[in-house]
Amino acid sequence: MTIRGARALEEELLFLSKTERPRLRMAMEEAGEDEGDHDSAKEAECSAAEEELDFVEARIRDLKAKLTDSVVVDITAVTNAGKV
Repeated sequence: MTIRGARALEEELLFLSKTERPRLRMAMEEAGEDEGDHDSAKEAECSAAEEELDFVEARIRDLKAKLTDSVVVDITAVTNAGKV
């Protein structure tokens, strides 16, 4: 993986971990606070947030695995021998 590719994955991981995951958890908590209402709209919001959170958590795991298992190559340091 290139340095630029690794940086892009790290930025996405940071965004999902620090912004999206907390936002979705808060949305689920807010929807869950009104449990006594049994409002179908609130239940739908909570369900949608939970589904999106599951996707975000899976993506976070995937990004961590890719970053852990990859080898970062500085393509500017690779000599061009005319072969691929």
